[in-house]
Amino acid sequence: MNLLQLIEKSTKKLSQVLYPSRPSQEWADYITNQRNEIDKIDCSNFKSFLMDLQRQGATEKELFAMVDDIDVDLQPNRKTNTGGRLPPAYQEPQIMGEGIGVYFAKSAHEQAAAVFSYIALATQLRSFGAPTNLIEQCQSAAKDNILHAKIMQELSEMEGVFVPSFHYVPTSQSILEVAMQNAVDGCIYETWAALLANWQSTHLPSDPELQTVYEQIGKNKAMHGQLAWDLHFWFLSKLRTREKKQLSRAQSKAIAQLLLAEGNISYVAGLGLPLSHEKKVLSSVFCAQLVA
Repeated sequence: MNLLQLIEKSTKKLSQVLYPSRPSQEWADYITNQRNEIDKIDCSNFKSFLMDLQRQGATEKELFAMVDDIDVDLQPNRKTNTGGRLPPAYQEPQIMGEGIGVYFAKSAHEQAAAVFSYIALATQLRSFGAPTNLIEQCQSAAKDNILHAKIMQELSEMEGVFVPSFHYVPTSQSILEVAMQNAVDGCIYETWAALLANWQSTHLPSDPELQTVYEQIGKNKAMHGQLAWDLHFWFLSKLRTREKKQLSRAQSKAIAQLLLAEGNISYVAGLGLPLSHEKKVLSSVFCAQLVA
């Protein structure tokens, strides 16, 4: 499955006029500079990751201040996930108000959570004997999400909204549990998040800076979605027939939930998000192509 083609096809099918891409040099430079620094971080395991963050001397205005306490116990409290790969016990942040700033802050929180999800996944895959290239792609995806979180945090603070601290608790999971989470959060929701970011980037003609941001996020998430499907097929080679059927049922349920919720998108003006009639068609086309 070529997710880049799927995303491009879905977007073009719904949009008769695609706005020309006009990247902002300022944001393009910001993204490049941040990525160069992030590439120096060791995402091979939690210990080295946290040590690298400490060596960075992160201030409260950095993403890393969001990692507040790694030992806090959380109870699962998740809504339908449309932000991509999130930890099993992820709790949506309680941020007062609404609008662009709150949207950015919640996005930053999700992206920070995804960093830990990918580091955990890389560690789990290593214990399962997965191919090195899949493990390395998970580590690269963690760095992508550090970048996404930093960008979203920067945008939210420009709107006067600050991102709450993120709490993470490592959990022990079997290969079936990891495969199940990948089948749903990775294959379905990460791919949907890529499509949504791509849609936003083509519907922001009056905001080239934000268009640049979502172009970058969309490209990264498309690669993460492709990684999820590559992992899915590797997991299938390791599971029993009964377990494979469990994965298939979980994916079918997630697709149905996404379809019924019309992508679970809360419209916020000025972000290129699909309108009511557009999100219904967008989610329908996406789900139809997944099951085709």
